[in-house]
Amino acid sequence: MAKYSAETKLEAVKAYLDGVESYKDVTKQYKVDPTMLREWVLRYQEHGYRALLSTCEWRMPI
Repeated sequence: MAKYSAETKLEAVKAYLDGVESYKDVTKQYKVDPTMLREWVLRYQEHGYRALLSTCEWRMPI
């Protein structure tokens, strides 16, 4: 399984949410499984940027 940085996750989520690209296009461009992108979008909508951070990053204050 590939590791994605929080910045990459955010770029993919925003590309989808801003309507810049379709869901299918975003998954192809970022080489992300559709289920994973859906998870990122849901997390971001519910908890914001911090939800996209890894567990280690999330515990560190911003």
